[in-house]
Amino acid sequence: MRADPRNRSRWRVGLVTAALALALLAIGACGGGGDERGSDGDDSSPTTESPTATTQPPGTEPAAVEPIVVDLLARLDAVETEIVRDPGAVINDPDSPALAELEEIFAPGEAYDARLNTYRRNAEAGVTASPVNASQISTTAVVGDLMTIDADSTEGLLCILSTYRSTGSSGGELKDHVPNPGRVTAVRIDGVWKIQQVDIDDTQLCDWEEASA
Repeated sequence: MRADPRNRSRWRVGLVTAALALALLAIGACGGGGDERGSDGDDSSPTTESPTATTQPPGTEPAAVEPIVVDLLARLDAVETEIVRDPGAVINDPDSPALAELEEIFAPGEAYDARLNTYRRNAEAGVTASPVNASQISTTAVVGDLMTIDADSTEGLLCILSTYRSTGSSGGELKDHVPNPGRVTAVRIDGVWKIQQVDIDDTQLCDWEEASA
């Protein structure tokens, strides 16, 4: 199904904490590719091409793209939990495995830069978060089918279960299994799907039991 932008509601971006956002801004990364051609020799072996890039299904095949997006979202939930525990330790370490994982999940761009800036502000303000009655700060489920935008972009509705406690100099916030609706946009760059944006509307609730079934 093709997404109709006229029907898009306005979404508040990010996971709100204390006075600052532990933002869940999104965007995806790209992978390179090429090919190797056989040499022209005297033998009769045919020339072959061996592409080095993986070409994943196009957005016009949403059922095939959905498991890829679901996996990216699961990886995001896990790495986000690691980062917000101590954003300063991650953002100030250029060799951080968590940052490397983020770069694999998201595409570079303004939204990704904004995410990193949020981590920096949180680190400076001493804002951290930890899971509450769960192993991670959030768990994300795709609701319904992904919607095709074009061959290289797709979007879908989400239900995001927040399970965290944040602390900071200006106070803290507790979300103990609070489900909020959201939206994900994914893009395919050089044949590989990445997250472009994840938005959350924390003024509304979604049915987590149904979304996660």
